[in-house]
Amino acid sequence: MADLLPRLLGVLALLLVASAAWLLLSRRRGTLRTTRRGGALTLADFGEAVARGDRLSIVQISAPICSNCRASERRWRDFTGSVDGAAFSVVMADDHLGVVSRLGIMSTPSSAVFDATGTLRGVIRGVPSREQIQDLREQE
Repeated sequence: MADLLPRLLGVLALLLVASAAWLLLSRRRGTLRTTRRGGALTLADFGEAVARGDRLSIVQISAPICSNCRASERRWRDFTGSVDGAAFSVVMADDHLGVVSRLGIMSTPSSAVFDATGTLRGVIRGVPSREQIQDLREQE
């Protein structure tokens, strides 16, 4: 019985650390983050598989078994349909492994945001919220 208390405290400490890590990681999902891993990555690195917008191009990296990809795709299609000069494309991660690796993408959906010149502005991991998409619209 005396050794039960240290074990219980150990389990509680582990739960606390795991919960804190989950909260930190979930706060970062859905936000536009610049990346240094992409280097000089441009829209052209995806080849002919993507549409190019006059003002903004969004490329969603998906996977066939991705459960959140459809929700993310709907939001991006709504957004690009309401913004003049914006284009949206979906590519499969396994068809563009080199680009996915350069961007450091570890989960789908992830969306690369490119400006009018085709230069990478950042990557959004996860399904963006409507508020985050609105923030992106206001940055344009």
